[in-house]
Amino acid sequence: MTRRGLLLFAAMSVIWGIPYLLIRVAVGEISPGTLVFVRTGVAALVLMPVVFARGGLRGIGNRLQDLCLRPAA
Repeated sequence: MTRRGLLLFAAMSVIWGIPYLLIRVAVGEISPGTLVFVRTGVAALVLMPVVFARGGLRGIGNRLQDLCLRPAA
């Protein structure tokens, strides 16, 4: 593996692994439901600029209602 590949792999491992450590610490402080709500909200706030930079929600079309009303399974 190249040096660049090793650096990218190490960066991915750190980025992927840190949330699990933080969740382990956070569950002792706040309820799991609150933690899930906060994680989802932060993810939505981070991803919204990407969505709007790529043309907004036009790609969803008339399926938006199905996506919003469908229960999580």
